[in-house]
Amino acid sequence: MACRGGGKSTIVAADAAWEMEHVPEAFVEILSAGEDQAAELIRYIKRYHGLMPYRSPERRSGQTYYELTHGARVIIVP
Repeated sequence: MACRGGGKSTIVAADAAWEMEHVPEAFVEILSAGEDQAAELIRYIKRYHGLMPYRSPERRSGQTYYELTHGARVIIVP
C-alpha cells in the first residue's frame, strides 16, 4: 500500500521523460486512476522533459499522450 503525497507520480513522470529522451522510438505506457491524473502526469512529463539541457522537440501532445520528433512517445491509459 502506498501513502498519499509520497511522490509516486513525480517519480513515474521523471522516469518517463528520461526514457523518452534517451531511447529513440521508446513507447512508455502508464496506467492511471482517471483522466484527471492522466492529464496531471502529462503535465509533469512535459515539465521534466523541458528541464533537460539537450532535448528533442515535441511532435504532438494531448491530455493522455506526448510524442517527440524522434518517435518516442508516452500514452497514459485512464
